[in-house]
Amino acid sequence: MTKATISKREPAELELTITVSKEELQSAKQAVLASLKPSLKIAGFRPGKAPDEIAERHVDQAKFQLDVVERVLAASYTEAIEGHKIRPLAEPKVEVTKFVPFDEMEYTAHVAIVPEIDYDYAKVRVKYAAPKVTEQDVTEALEALQKQAAERKTVERAAKVGDEVRFDFEGVREGKPVEGAAGMNHMLELGSGKFIPGYEEEMVGLKQGDEKTFDITFPKEYHAEDLAGKVVTFTVKVHEVREIVVPKLDDEFAKTIAQLDSLKALKDDIKQNLVAGKEEDYRKDYENAVLEKILKDVKLPVAKSLEDDQAHELEHQYERQIESSGMKLEDYLKVQGKDPNEFHQELHGEARRRIQIGLIIRDVVEKQKFTATLEEVEGNVEQMRMNYSDPKVLAELDKHEFRSDLANRMVTQKAVDWLCEQAKK
Repeated sequence: MTKATISKREPAELELTITVSKEELQSAKQAVLASLKPSLKIAGFRPGKAPDEIAERHVDQAKFQLDVVERVLAASYTEAIEGHKIRPLAEPKVEVTKFVPFDEMEYTAHVAIVPEIDYDYAKVRVKYAAPKVTEQDVTEALEALQKQAAERKTVERAAKVGDEVRFDFEGVREGKPVEGAAGMNHMLELGSGKFIPGYEEEMVGLKQGDEKTFDITFPKEYHAEDLAGKVVTFTVKVHEVREIVVPKLDDEFAKTIAQLDSLKALKDDIKQNLVAGKEEDYRKDYENAVLEKILKDVKLPVAKSLEDDQAHELEHQYERQIESSGMKLEDYLKVQGKDPNEFHQELHGEARRRIQIGLIIRDVVEKQKFTATLEEVEGNVEQMRMNYSDPKVLAELDKHEFRSDLANRMVTQKAVDWLCEQAKK
């Protein structure tokens, strides 16, 4: 019989001391040996028919003992948490403190647990301001469509604001090339504001074949500290000047660009899409605001072990993302002017926040009894099928793991939607 006592308890985690009886160890030993015997080749015996004491002498003792320990750990830990009605959040951190092979065993299990949340979610209030789309928004979207449909004509005249220029450029400071401040056949629309302030103005008036050298002072708040507020000398050579000829905004434009009957219909369609886009963006912001309000009110404790694991995973995600762009994390932090200790503190803060949000959503799901029915999951899968044609992607949709993950995400969204509806009242 397993003996389990809670040796230390905190709001977010506890420590169990578990003693396994000799009878349980012997039972586990027999079960493991029975599973190994069919694969043993022992002279004079058919596979699996050798007596236990003979078979035991033919197994790898280290692996045999490890298999027994693992079997006992799984069974005794399950019995312990069920006996104490513990709700674990993650796999325990286990340390075996005593093990006499098949005779005595004791271990401790550090367990991150689900904390009790005493909070009335129905009372949370966060102001909801429905996003609006202005005529200026529609006008800017129309102008963007005009530019997409515009004709580019190479001209021999000097460049002016609104033209596109194809050019080579190089920047030097104190006689040395500046990393990242050089390019070949770069295309830039003058007046777009995509380059350092003052740069595009220097290029106005240049024509094909022209070269020019000029100084640009980088902004004091520039993200690269070694360039912030510094003067860089640029040399440019223009290869081509293009005039952007935009089509007229009329009914014919609407028919060409969007297969709609009139310019009014196009404006209405643009406005509808802008409203949908703004509502989606605002919905995400509102969800975050509601969750942050609850986090501020609840003050949830988080197990240190859980926070450490989550922060470690976040760091790996950052490393993979940064390395995909050809940089190392240390170099990236230097470019950003961020101290490694500060970075790790931020990681732990984000890790703690994610765990707390997960606990809140879990609590809402349990209290409101949200589920995702088979019909709902299948409906979502069928919607996805309509958006993909790649056989590999379609095969993923049929996997149990994918559908299980989808069901969890659907239940999570139900909980978040419910919280937001409560907050609007």
